[in-house]
Amino acid sequence: ILVGAALFNGTVILQSTVGGIIEWRRPGHTIGRLLMLSGPLYALLSAGWLTAETLQPLVDPRVYQVVNWAGSVLSWPGVALIIGWIPLLFPTGSLPGPRWRIPAGILVVVSGIGLVALAVRPGPLYDGTDTVGPIAIEGWPSFLQVFVDAIPLELLALVVLAVAGLITRYRRGGRVERLQIRWFVAAVVIVVAGFVGTVIEQAARTDDGPLLSALVAYAGILAMPIAIG
Repeated sequence: ILVGAALFNGTVILQSTVGGIIEWRRPGHTIGRLLMLSGPLYALLSAGWLTAETLQPLVDPRVYQVVNWAGSVLSWPGVALIIGWIPLLFPTGSLPGPRWRIPAGILVVVSGIGLVALAVRPGPLYDGTDTVGPIAIEGWPSFLQVFVDAIPLELLALVVLAVAGLITRYRRGGRVERLQIRWFVAAVVIVVAGFVGTVIEQAARTDDGPLLSALVAYAGILAMPIAIG
């Protein structure tokens, strides 16, 4: 837990700091502003991930319900921002070309519908948990479940689109842009290797101890703002 907390806190500080430096040196640059947004958001999410069980007996149940619900819903856009949207827009701060607006726009709209549907769905947010949304709507249309179920697939599609964007930029780019992409991809590879290892390790293990592969993934996320900087 201590190692995870150190990696989370280091990432939050670096994201905010690098984003602030970019905004100072390149005012209005999208990457800088996304990093400044991702820093506080990642801080909120990591605090929830690390302290949820400790916090529950210490606060009012209604407060815990809201905090847990917010963390569960915001986890998806928080992760998507770091591993999807920033790589897709890096390093220029814009999409690789006009044609990329269509798939990016579709992902924004469909993901937005899914997240809103998840936020107001009655009952537990996820199977096997007791997290219930405080703004659940009775009579929630059942057809919205398709959008909720598609959220992980949309995140995967965003990551694939981001990888395709980096490849496209690398093939078209000049020497400086290619060097920028190499630095960034080095960090992304660590993240991907960590998450793949986490899936394998979780499937192979029989105990509930910490996953070392997850720490590798978190270290890769820590390396991303360093590479961008």
